[in-house]
Order: sequence, then structure tokens, then C-alpha cells
Amino acid sequence: NHTVIIEIKIQDKICYFQNDSNLIYYNDNQKKIKEGISARESEFRVGTTNLLFKNGSRMVFYQSGNVLSGYLSKDFIMDGIEYKSGAEWFYYEDVVRKTSNGIVFFENGNVKSGCLVKDTLINGIEFKGETATYFYESGKIKNGQLSKDYMIQELLFKEGFWLSFYESGKLKEGTLALDSLVNTIWYKGGETLRFYENGQIENGLLLKDLLLQEMEIKSGSEVNFDPSGKIKKILLSKNTSINQIKYQKDSEADFYANGQLQTGIIAQNTIYGDFEFLNESEINFYENGKLNSGILSKEFTVGSITLKKDTCLIFETNGLLSSAILAVDTKIGGSELLKGSMVNFDENGKSIKSVYLTGDFKTKNFIIKAGNWAGFFEDGSISSIYLT
Repeated sequence: NHTVIIEIKIQDKICYFQNDSNLIYYNDNQKKIKEGISARESEFRVGTTNLLFKNGSRMVFYQSGNVLSGYLSKDFIMDGIEYKSGAEWFYYEDVVRKTSNGIVFFENGNVKSGCLVKDTLINGIEFKGETATYFYESGKIKNGQLSKDYMIQELLFKEGFWLSFYESGKLKEGTLALDSLVNTIWYKGGETLRFYENGQIENGLLLKDLLLQEMEIKSGSEVNFDPSGKIKKILLSKNTSINQIKYQKDSEADFYANGQLQTGIIAQNTIYGDFEFLNESEINFYENGKLNSGILSKEFTVGSITLKKDTCLIFETNGLLSSAILAVDTKIGGSELLKGSMVNFDENGKSIKSVYLTGDFKTKNFIIKAGNWAGFFEDGSISSIYLT
């Protein structure tokens, strides 16, 4: 058995590939190669430079013919950084298809990811050798593993863990080497602390219980902030009243940027407006403070319509009822809707506007089959049918 070598033209240059390597082309037009195994040690274009790739290297190309990834014949230096030649780490379409010590390029020739030959200073920070380091297309560092503990913004980050940056150079995330105090809040060492590009903390793991804005947040939980520093998501350490509603301990509470609660788990059956909502169920609010949705704790009657308990009520942004589930068979316009049907209410939140039929709906003149939507006028007569 022997390998037959085939010639393929890439950027006006003849290149050689193994014909048994399952060559892949862009758009299957057999003109622009996407992936193949080289049959000879050859130079291929990387950005505006030619680099020598090893015989037998799995090569991946951009449509322009520039190399996306491959296995170089030897270690190489680019922009003062020495990279390993790469081994069996080929990459395209944002998917790493096999992982090892590899080298991946942007189409402009800058390194996207590569394995450092040795501990290397990049922008004054020493990253660990024999590990992958990632870059932005501009050439700026994206992330890498620290070779030793490193102090940034008066915080000590842990050796051997990833340190990540925004393209602006601002710190994005790192693993704390020690328990650390930031803006009166203690964060747990050995855990990741993340930042927004403006320098505000995005999230981190609490070292101990924290009292913040009259809410007690549980130690060991992740606290999340928005870019302005306002609370975004917390885990309550005890039953807590927020806007006169008691929320359950060990449950998450989410907030809008204006401080309004978005989502929480109520600690007891709770009356809100005309409705009573179920203990240990989720309740949601709009940013304007109006109720969005909740689980009904018991049957409730709106006019002649009885709503089913243990099902979700949904409200409009003005606070009026929008949709619910029927608890019993319900007459409308001389016909009957089956219990369990989902109904939508009119703009007043009182009359049925439309319904998703769980059973056939019979009128004097026709039958609407189950699984379709029916719309109604105020007098209960059919206004429209939506077939599904």
C-alpha cells in the first residue's frame, strides 16, 4: 500500500496533499480546499508571511487560502513570543476538533491560540510555559495561565489559573489567590472573580454572609452585579421581605437595573392584588413593578370564569390579567369550553378574548377541532379561528 499524492493550487502555488485524507472543500466545488493532510514539508501562507509546516500535518485553511491551523516543522517566534510547533490541535468554525499543543491563526496572520514554549512575559505578566494562550485578532492578549501569583488592582491572582482580559487591556476575570476585600465585600480565595470592562465587579463567590441593601446574602454563593454596581442576582440566606413580600431562604432573587425585583421564590402563600399565589413558587415582576406572572394557590373566579389552582397566571404590564387555565368547563356564547383550556383575556382583564382548545368546540353551525385557537367577541360569539 502506498499513498497517492495529489496536487492542489493554493494562492497560485502548487501544494501537495494525501489523497486518502478525506479532503474537505469549501462549498464542495473542488476548488478551494478547507482541510487536508499535507504530503510534503511545505510553506503555506500565514497572513502575509510564509511558514514551514510538517509533512503529514493536518492543515485547515481560510477561503482566502491563508492557514487557519496546522503543525509547524519547528517551534517559531512571532511578535517576540516563542510558540511550540503544534501537535494535532486543528480548529475551524469556532470548534476545536482535537486538543493538544497546537497553533491557530487569524486570517490576518496573528496568532489566535498557541502553546508557549516556556514561561513568557506578555504585557508585563508572566504566563506559564507548555500551556495554551489566546489572543484577539488585534494581537492583544485574551487569556492565559499564570506562571506565578500576580497582583493586579491590589488583588492577588493565583498561579496556574486563567487570567482573562478585554481587548482594551482591562481585566476580565481571574482566580483569587487569597480571600479578598473589594468595596466592603469579602470574596472567597481560590474562586473566580469577574469584572466588567469599566472595572466594576460582575460576580464573585462570597466568603461569608453579607447584609446588602437590607437583604442577607448567603456565604459561599455567587453574587452578581450590573455594570453600575447594582445588585443583579443573589442567593438569600434567610426568609427576606422585599416590597412587603416574603421570599424563601436559599432561593435566588433577580433584579432589574432600577432595583425592582424581577424574579423570586415566595416563602408562603401570598396575596397580591386580587390573587393568592402558591408557597415556594416563582413570582415575576415587570421593570415597572407590576406583576408579570405567578402560580395560583387556589381556584379563583373572574366574573363567571373559574381559574385553575397550581397553574400560572400571566399579566399585562398594566397589571391586568392576560392569560390563565380554566378550572371547570365554561360556557361562552352558548357553547362550552373544556376545563384545562388556556384562555387569553381582553384589555380589561375580565372577558375571554381567545382560547387554545383542549377539546372540540361545538357551535350551532360548525365544530372547531381541539388543538386550535378560537377568538371571541364580547358577546361570546366567534370572531376568528387560528388553525394549527
